[in-house]
Amino acid sequence: MSKNLYQSFRNLYEKSITVDILAENIVMFDISLSLQEIIQEAGDKGFDQVAISKEKVVIGYINTLDVQDIYEPTLHILKPIQHYEMISANTPLSDLIEVLKEHPRLFILDKNKVTKIITVADLQKQPFTMWIFGVINILEMLLVTVIKQHYPNNEWQQYLSESRLSLAQQLYDKKVLRNEDISLLQCLQIADKMTIVTKNEGLIHELGFSSRTKLLKTFKSIQQVRNSIAHAQDLNDELEWSEIFEIISECEKLIVRLEEIL
Repeated sequence: MSKNLYQSFRNLYEKSITVDILAENIVMFDISLSLQEIIQEAGDKGFDQVAISKEKVVIGYINTLDVQDIYEPTLHILKPIQHYEMISANTPLSDLIEVLKEHPRLFILDKNKVTKIITVADLQKQPFTMWIFGVINILEMLLVTVIKQHYPNNEWQQYLSESRLSLAQQLYDKKVLRNEDISLLQCLQIADKMTIVTKNEGLIHELGFSSRTKLLKTFKSIQQVRNSIAHAQDLNDELEWSEIFEIISECEKLIVRLEEIL
């Protein structure tokens, strides 16, 4: 597969899966309503963050959990939306992650108007997990290509146990019977491909790692996220969101490094 095809896959994910697909329509309350009315209705709808509007234009927001006196004038506790709390609806998810690291709640701008809101909780939705899975799949395809490049005569087999090779061989034989054009290398599990790469000292340094141990740690973290998605688990069952963001960031860095050396 050529580098242009890799870029095409990346463009597909960046252009097709954006912030807008994850965001929820914002719940707005007019500034004329009492704080008591706003909190009551917001609670009935299950919202903690609500937008306050004037003449149907958002002028700020309220976190109902922070309210101490429900008889206080709404205007007194209104928080203006800062520029760093806003993000465009067509922002790629890769950019969203960088912003959510600092601000776990963002307001979505569409034609210069705040129309939606997104929080870290929205990252449990399928479009986001699909995007992560796609990013990891791109990494896996690049691993196959770099292994082919460094081991053109299948010398990579020496780095795997007989049981791992046997599993791949069984899958390969089935695909051959179905007339699928595939190689034994492609039939390996992603963990096997990662193992092979970590056995090559030159590759380890080309990928920007100072030791095999550090690359192994990164690979294992990526596998952990991938397995959570594959088993339909919540992403943050075992990891904090900050850890997940870091793992995705490392995965994208690996993709860029692999593209550079191919």
